[in-house]
Amino acid sequence: MNKRPLCWVLLCFAVFLGLLELLGITHGGDPRGNPRLEELAAREAYGEASGLAERYETKQDVSYLYIKSASLAVSAETFSNLTIRIRMEQGKYPGIGSRIKVKGSLYAMAKASNPGQFDTKFYYQTEGIDLFMKGESCQVIACRRFSIGDWLWRFRERLKKVLKELAPGEAGELSAMLLGEKSLLEEETKKIYKLLGIYHILAISGTHLTVIGMGVTKALEKAGAGLKLSSAAAGAVMIFYGAFTGNSVSTLRAVIMFLLYAGARIIGRTYDMLSALALSGILILLDNPGYLYHSGFLLSYLAVAGIGILTPVLSERKREGKAKKVREGLTGGMAVFLAQLPVLEYFFYEIPLFSLAVNLLVIPLLPLVLASGFLGATIGLWAPMAGRVILLGACLPLRLYEEIGLAVQRMPFSSLVTGQPDLWQAGVYYLLLAAAVIGKRRGARIFFVAGIMAAVLTLGWRPGPQFRLTMLDVGQGDCLALETVSGNCYLIDGGSSSVQQVGAYRILPYIKQRGRSIIEGVFVTHPDQDHISGILEILEEMTRGGSVKVKRLFLPLWMREQEDQSIQEAAQKSGVPVRYLRKGDVMLDGETRFRILYPDEEEKGSDANSGSLTMMAEYGKLKVLLTGDLTGEGEEKVTEEAIGCQILKVAHHGSASSTGDGFLDRAAPSFALISCGQNNRYGHPSPQLERRLEERGILVFDTRLNGAVSFICQNQDELKIETFH
Repeated sequence: MNKRPLCWVLLCFAVFLGLLELLGITHGGDPRGNPRLEELAAREAYGEASGLAERYETKQDVSYLYIKSASLAVSAETFSNLTIRIRMEQGKYPGIGSRIKVKGSLYAMAKASNPGQFDTKFYYQTEGIDLFMKGESCQVIACRRFSIGDWLWRFRERLKKVLKELAPGEAGELSAMLLGEKSLLEEETKKIYKLLGIYHILAISGTHLTVIGMGVTKALEKAGAGLKLSSAAAGAVMIFYGAFTGNSVSTLRAVIMFLLYAGARIIGRTYDMLSALALSGILILLDNPGYLYHSGFLLSYLAVAGIGILTPVLSERKREGKAKKVREGLTGGMAVFLAQLPVLEYFFYEIPLFSLAVNLLVIPLLPLVLASGFLGATIGLWAPMAGRVILLGACLPLRLYEEIGLAVQRMPFSSLVTGQPDLWQAGVYYLLLAAAVIGKRRGARIFFVAGIMAAVLTLGWRPGPQFRLTMLDVGQGDCLALETVSGNCYLIDGGSSSVQQVGAYRILPYIKQRGRSIIEGVFVTHPDQDHISGILEILEEMTRGGSVKVKRLFLPLWMREQEDQSIQEAAQKSGVPVRYLRKGDVMLDGETRFRILYPDEEEKGSDANSGSLTMMAEYGKLKVLLTGDLTGEGEEKVTEEAIGCQILKVAHHGSASSTGDGFLDRAAPSFALISCGQNNRYGHPSPQLERRLEERGILVFDTRLNGAVSFICQNQDELKIETFH
């Protein structure tokens, strides 16, 4: 490092940007979002935008157009120099580089409202996107006769069509690996590749670019081209391919590094990988400082840094032949793993345990997949039968990967849920790792091993178990997570009528972020979809080898006889036992007690809401009353019980017909939790209910305003409240 000043410049620059973020001066590399624009987007204001068509993107059969240098007019207000992402109807594709005018309604970028949830708004801000818009009409103002960007996009679309026709089973993987286009990828395929720890090959990464660049260089040299010509030609190919696939951050890193490598060869200078890595990082961060908070940027740079710094330290003994290649693969894989570990845990909360072994098989086959894929797709444009045959060289390895993934899915410990470490833990980890490397270079092998162990243990440290009740923001629905001092985790409901795939995108990320792989029990208060849709997702995920398991499912007794048995069938399919609860049942989990207050066997009431499973969760003096969608006669019966509590989960999302005066007087809570969606069509929470709570001086937490809300009991006397917003 002493001989690599660029590495120190990059490190200092990154620390400087991080300090600015901590001080609130920057956000995603740019000044914080325009509050007025955010306000207009929140109320879906109608506007007119004009700018240059920059690129297209397709996700799940939805097309998006990005325009840059855009101006926006909303009523009498105008905004300029914006980059806007516009949702377009299929088939409307003005040429890239054209100046266009689009009319439509703005809509807000989704901001994370729960721990562990992906923050769409922050992600797109780091990408330099200012605004989302739903296009209703599109007019080309000025069309460019020729644009290299438009030609590349149309050529990419032609190749994607060829892959769909000639290799339909593997078109998703091949279009992602070759074209940087993931619209054809199925969710199940993504999960398999993530489980195997090889999801990186489905992105245009440094591995792909290295294979292509070095392959072109060697091929030209063998064909008789000189060193300078082959290096220059390979560099040109890399620039073209980077632009062709969209110039992702990992692609930019690989292209810049390869150009530095080719330039060093041409002028006869020595190429230093770590200095090239540092220079590429400085250039990318100068262009967009927001990439510092981008997982793709961090993982790409840490992978190369691990290979450059840790591999020489891990590889001591000399080996020859096959033993040498296997050892190089193992040490390289271990170096990348150690370098990336904190980032993997921070962003994804779990580690695929078979990643190292699977990568040893995958990486050697990658050149075959890429070469066969490119050649087969290109030839398939003019000779489909020949292209189909050539594509078999890519399809067969991909089928092997899928079979391995399906086999790993059936294994009991395919991944390890680690939870999310704090930033200070990541900092200490890298300091200890650096100390271990320095010690090894000075001959202290024991110090090296001890340093690695201390670094991993520091990263894995988590606070001891505590009583924690968290109401998640699931939109128009309900989900509460309860953790006990015994170290167990429970869910009370889990569903939404306004958020799609709420289990995959809000509930499971929270569970994993908390470091939980076991849900001790799930209480379902009643079978409405806004209370069970996410639970059904979790149970279905278990059948596919998901890393989070449910041990038991608790239902009110009356659900045993109801006509709709979907939740019971899902539990049976996933191997989860079902237990039915009724008034008077008591469950103990260490110092936490669950007391069922309602309903009894014959007390379902006139509908599912009035038959909601109602219980009191007690920890020392703390009492939490959990009510589902309790209304009507059910609420009247519960009011007759001893329901005094400190925390009340307000029933039925704060509707006017629930949580009446008598019930509130009887419960007398200090805090009330309301779960409902933004701008929901029911008008929840109702003004009448809010007035009843205000009159009694009850402090209200609403997921629309507060996001997720946590009540944490450090001991039986102290209560701490945290809100995500």
